[in-house]
Amino acid sequence: MATTKEVRALREAGLLTAPDVAKALGIGATTLRRLEGKLFEPVQRQGKRKMRVFTPEQVEVLRKELREKSRLGPKPKLIGLGELARRAGCAVQTIRKRLGTEQPPGRKLTKGPRALWGFAPQEAKQIVAWARKHFGRKRSASSATRRTRSR
Repeated sequence: MATTKEVRALREAGLLTAPDVAKALGIGATTLRRLEGKLFEPVQRQGKRKMRVFTPEQVEVLRKELREKSRLGPKPKLIGLGELARRAGCAVQTIRKRLGTEQPPGRKLTKGPRALWGFAPQEAKQIVAWARKHFGRKRSASSATRRTRSR
């Protein structure tokens, strides 16, 4: 009960507690505590329980630091392997076989044999260009009709 009164008093004073800041930044409270002293200077502690408190200005500085110096920044919008194959005009397996060797590796989003892959927009452009260069030749309509007639 005393903790909630203490937190309420801090919030009324315009300060934010560590869980509030973590939520605003999109990271966990434990991650925020681990970054203290590494990514940013140790913050002031207040109250009976010596809770970490931040000002709104400190939160903005932290947000900027996270974007610049860590992998915790905003994630790029990823393009799936199926969508990438559709754009390139080839089969999913064609791209999957060549990931990491002839093409950018992408990000494995799930585990297992049916893993989902994601690619940043820049990687997607590279893969589509590569696939069109190597597999861009499509059969003409006349050759497709010849095959059906011969059967």
